[in-house]
Amino acid sequence: MLKVLTTSLLAVFILSVVSGCMPSATLSLGQFPTVDPSSVIRPGVTTRQGILDAFGPPDFEGLDRDGLPKWTYTRIEIHVEKAKEASITRFFNLTVSFRDNVVDSYAFDRKSGEEMK
Repeated sequence: MLKVLTTSLLAVFILSVVSGCMPSATLSLGQFPTVDPSSVIRPGVTTRQGILDAFGPPDFEGLDRDGLPKWTYTRIEIHVEKAKEASITRFFNLTVSFRDNVVDSYAFDRKSGEEMK
């Protein structure tokens, strides 16, 4: 949780600095995955190591509502225009729950471009 909060505060700081210095800029928080989670993740089959290999270390580790270990990945791209307008241009969120080091369940949301309006 602290890492997510720290990343969010860092993003606000960077956004403030960049928006005051440049007429427009695009900031990305985290590396967007190049693979579709549904093509990589198979509940009951994919291991923690498989998730690490595909998506890297998680942004947050915690427990899901059933008490299972859960990893969360969040990526955001923000476009700042004219130091006054900021909008999210891409968004990715993936949560993966594990049982005995194997994926128990997962959910993801990805939006970009026109989907963000």
